[in-house]
Amino acid sequence: MTLPTRSPDYFGFTRPEPYGVCAVVIPWNVPAVLTAANVAPALAAGNTVVLKPSEVAPLAPFALVELARRAGLPPGVLNAVTGLGAAAGAALTAHPDVDHISFVGSTTTGRAVMRAAAGNLVPVKLELGGKSPNVVFADADLDVAIPAIVGSITENAGQNCYAGSRLLVEESIREEVTGRVVEAMRAVRLGAWDDDLDMGPLVSAAQHERVLGHLAEAPRAGARVATGGGSPGGWYVEPTVLDRVDPGMRVVREEVFGPVLAVQSFRGTREAVEMMNDTDFGLLASVWTDDVSRALRVAADVRAGQVSVNQFHDAGVIGFPFNMQKDSGFSRGGGYGALREYTQEKAVAVRLLDR
Repeated sequence: MTLPTRSPDYFGFTRPEPYGVCAVVIPWNVPAVLTAANVAPALAAGNTVVLKPSEVAPLAPFALVELARRAGLPPGVLNAVTGLGAAAGAALTAHPDVDHISFVGSTTTGRAVMRAAAGNLVPVKLELGGKSPNVVFADADLDVAIPAIVGSITENAGQNCYAGSRLLVEESIREEVTGRVVEAMRAVRLGAWDDDLDMGPLVSAAQHERVLGHLAEAPRAGARVATGGGSPGGWYVEPTVLDRVDPGMRVVREEVFGPVLAVQSFRGTREAVEMMNDTDFGLLASVWTDDVSRALRVAADVRAGQVSVNQFHDAGVIGFPFNMQKDSGFSRGGGYGALREYTQEKAVAVRLLDR
């Protein structure tokens, strides 16, 4: 970028430069996508990469590394290491030769990564958890909203950082919306390896046990299970709707990472925004309304890195930035933002001398 100067005798500009060696640590939930989304901009910016995939789902990242090698990427530019997070991941993020760290995963582990990076004063890009709300006003087109709401919590069996795990509904349409969501959730077909099925299992026995633990606790805390709440076998969990939830319940406050939807109601735009912001996370929020002015006011007031109106997530927008706030981390993904995350800026000032 060229900078303004005080006289024609000076010239100033900034230049983006690569950091050097970038450590990229990704989780198990969408390993191929997250590998591409982080490795591609790091390489495009001129860095080399050491990739550490999750030990739970390493094969897709390793396949992408091999494809890059076959495509002609020079040796040493893209590297992959294996191992458990507590050992290999910790060693990588604390390594003195690492110049930049990109971590995608839980907020708890993200804090540990920041502590490791502090020892070497290395910049960190964090993409962490979420508790994203779908906010439905009385004038919303429910024929469009309901399928998107259900898809936002059943996609990947709810194992997405941006999953729409909170449903906030205007009080006057609460019964109708809840009923239609319950009906749609009951129609979700469980299974794998078949295009006619809708939702697969959770990733592991540990994750299955964790989600069922939340489902067992919620009714004891006063929530009503409107549908689901159990496991039909294996590592599957029924798409679940929890009604009459209290804002202080764990199922409302914490990231469940499963197909579990918590329903609350509001009266008016101000209360809706307050409820949207009543969370430690700030990844994504979706607003469903026919009133564009209201949608834009809500988008301005909600503390989230991304806001979608009459859609969930970024459908139809190319290069939509994947931003986050609060305990969801701090990074800029997608489009030019991703490139900026993997470059450092150098300022150059030149005095032009007469010859």
